[in-house]
Amino acid sequence: MKTALTVLAALTVTASSLMSTASANGIAAEQSFTMPADSGVTALKLVEVRPGTSWAQKGGVLISQGEGESYLVTLADYGNFVLELDFKPSDEVNAGVYLRCVDINNIKANTCYEANIWDKSKKEQFRTGGIVDRQAVTNVQDTINQWNHYKLTLNGDIIEVELNGKVTSTLKDSQLSQGFIGFQHKGQGRMEIKNIQLTNIN
Repeated sequence: MKTALTVLAALTVTASSLMSTASANGIAAEQSFTMPADSGVTALKLVEVRPGTSWAQKGGVLISQGEGESYLVTLADYGNFVLELDFKPSDEVNAGVYLRCVDINNIKANTCYEANIWDKSKKEQFRTGGIVDRQAVTNVQDTINQWNHYKLTLNGDIIEVELNGKVTSTLKDSQLSQGFIGFQHKGQGRMEIKNIQLTNIN
């Protein structure tokens, strides 16, 4: 059975309801995103881990901009799932989608699987479409200043990244079996994300 989770509702500030959980993890809780009543879950909550970048939601679009490094993370863990989203990065931004993360205070490519969003990565083989430090990208595409679609499938020890309808990297790895999801903004620039949909694979 698959449960589809679609993040559509407006941004709500729920610091008081999240503070006890966030404080236990040593993070600042400021924002969460509510979900439709028919989504099968009460909420998919996101918090900012490392302040320095401003996050907002306008018309159903998540927008991050500014300097520094910050993450919005889910408070729930996920194992096998399909995550889809549309993203639009500016020229300067270094971003990524972190999957099956295990340490909320140490979100890195070696503690998560990172589907990169960075056309100008210094590690060119791991640019947008690649899995950073784990699987090089194929079917290279330019994504700057335009809307793109990611379909990220994690099923057992197979991690597949599909960018704009083309598979760009496939990794077989059993290091991480489940964990939270994080959306990164690092450095300068602007990042936009919309149409986030997560479907659990049982």
